Amino acid sequence: MAENFLLPLILGISILNFIVTATVVLSPNDEEIRAEADLMQRIARARQARSAAPSAALRLAALRPAAPWPAALRAQDAAARRPDSAPGSAGHGRGPTRGKR
Repeated sequence: MAENFLLPLILGISILNFIVTATVVLSPNDEEIRAEADLMQRIARARQARSAAPSAALRLAALRPAAPWPAALRAQDAAARRPDSAPGSAGHGRGPTRGKR
């Protein structure tokens, strides 16, 4: 009768011993706890700085001119940005010279 009781008792104690040992081994030490606390403080400061800074849309709106460009300036800007309108670039842009290489 004692053998029927002894085997489950030994198995139970062994399993409990394994669980306690694993818990102690896997628990963080004081250095890891301090490092995690420092990381959480840095994350909190970064979130506060991000919420205090104006959003990108507000910064872009502040940089945008109040009135749109006049039509003549827009046409000049568009012409200056076209690669085939640059001086000395004849035949290197888009247009009728394409495919005649």
